[in-house]
Amino acid sequence: IIGVFLLFFLLIMFISLINYAFPVIYMNLYEKNKGNNFETKEIVTELKSKFGKIVIFFLVIFLLSITAGLIIMGLVFALMFILIGFVLALILVPALLAFVQLSFYEYMNSEIGVFDALGKGFEKLKQNFWPIVGSTVVMYFIIQIVITIFSMVPYVIGIASMFTSLENGNSQEESLSFLSIMMVLFMCIAMLFSYILNNLLVVNNGIIYYSLREQNENKNTLSDIDLIGTDSE
Repeated sequence: IIGVFLLFFLLIMFISLINYAFPVIYMNLYEKNKGNNFETKEIVTELKSKFGKIVIFFLVIFLLSITAGLIIMGLVFALMFILIGFVLALILVPALLAFVQLSFYEYMNSEIGVFDALGKGFEKLKQNFWPIVGSTVVMYFIIQIVITIFSMVPYVIGIASMFTSLENGNSQEESLSFLSIMMVLFMCIAMLFSYILNNLLVVNNGIIYYSLREQNENKNTLSDIDLIGTDSE
């Protein structure tokens, strides 16, 4: 049983990593090719070549989460007793989510280390903090509402069908068996929708990442132009 559980856990982790990295790889190829004129095999090739980087990044994030992350969350939880913690949580959680995603884009698109990517991700978050946090909050709530609506449909159908079966004289065991099947279906659909729709959050922060990068590159270009001739003066 433990072996099956471990295998299932590793499978879920593998799917989660690929799912999380897919939009990042896609947007990187889209930006490089100036459009979607690339094939699926190029995405697969990129995923294979960068899978080691993906694992390293999330191992570092996991270690930071169980150290500094737990300390921060503990302080926020303690502050909830004086209500300010609720406000901080509403700001801090989407900020951390956006920070990780922006850092991941930096790490995947540049030949730099994880901590350098985290530093650059933090700079981008700080550069446009409130719009980034605001858009992350709005997108997150939209995604959760859609997931709840679609995943509740099989659950409601299952409950209604169970009562209908009981009224039609079917045994309680048959009704409970049908309900169990519907509950498993409910969980599978909820997980599937979560994987698909959470990509929208990654894409949202990807658009922010590329916008900020272009903005910063344009600023640097203008600065270089302004400096032309100053050395000879």
